[in-house]
Amino acid sequence: MTTPEGAMRNIDSIKAAVVSPSPSTQIRTIDGKQVGAEAVEEAAAKLATADLLEAPAIDEAEATKAMGSARMFAMMSKKFGATVAAGVSKIEAAFGEQDFEALEIEANNLKGSSKIMAAKRLCAAATQLQHLCRPESLLEVETGATEPEALLADVQKVIAELGAAAAAVQDALTGGGGGGGAAEEK
Repeated sequence: MTTPEGAMRNIDSIKAAVVSPSPSTQIRTIDGKQVGAEAVEEAAAKLATADLLEAPAIDEAEATKAMGSARMFAMMSKKFGATVAAGVSKIEAAFGEQDFEALEIEANNLKGSSKIMAAKRLCAAATQLQHLCRPESLLEVETGATEPEALLADVQKVIAELGAAAAAVQDALTGGGGGGGAAEEK
């Protein structure tokens, strides 16, 4: 039997050990509570709520307040663009290698920096990705509670949303909209 640590490195090692459950028996955990597949769908739908999709890519007022000055926000905005681009690249590479440990780490890194910058949609996508890549999720695959293909599909959907949110952030940082040219010095 594959350990959760081994499963994080290569989901293919899980596939051989999994017996496919029926969709009605799929169980996952959300915020520490076991839930069925329907609740997982509901949680995923929250990511695409109108509030997040209509919110600015970066809430400049909130981020400036948290950082204490417009000057600090402008300086951090310049670094954040590079952080987002690097984070998305690392996440895509880790997914290509099916390295769930690296996915979890990179999602956590992106979650933290996007929270500081008040990039709420990007933060929500990174949070969801981190949750999907935790050892508990992989253990559910290993024990047959979740099909490997379902986990991979969920991760791929969240990575696509993360990419869209990152593109909106980049657009906002370069003055294309959303965050009002956040990278400009004030």
